[in-house]
Amino acid sequence: MLNQITLRRTWAKMPLWHKTKLLYSLLFQAVFLPGAEELNKLLKEMDDVDMLTLVIQEMSKEFPTLMETLVHERDQYMSSTLLRVAREHSLVVAVVGKGHLQGIKKHWKQPVSVNDLLEIPSQKPVLLTGKILTSIGVAVAGVAIISGLHLSSKK
Repeated sequence: MLNQITLRRTWAKMPLWHKTKLLYSLLFQAVFLPGAEELNKLLKEMDDVDMLTLVIQEMSKEFPTLMETLVHERDQYMSSTLLRVAREHSLVVAVVGKGHLQGIKKHWKQPVSVNDLLEIPSQKPVLLTGKILTSIGVAVAGVAIISGLHLSSKK
């Protein structure tokens, strides 16, 4: 349920342009997936914390809303939850992703309004449907054009 809230908050907060860019990026990456060897190399590079930090920083430049909800707000929520559990128990063990560790430390013992993080911003349903369809159309058209150019350049 928390993942659904996070994803719904992310989508509701994203401007149309970012939604379009995100859909385009996802479709483009699906068309041009790296091979197994290249993928293994990328995953090994991602084991390095500095590389992960770099990727997160780059994504935050392209999609600030995405990073706000998927990383920063989740850091706040996890920090608040862990702190609440730590007050009740003398020993707490938690497994968190590397990308969240610094954020959890940053928000440790800071007041966090968890209710605000669980609230989904409202949008007008009619406009939302139109925006989604427009975003998908633009993303599909963009991928089709780039795929065509890419395939024609290979000949």
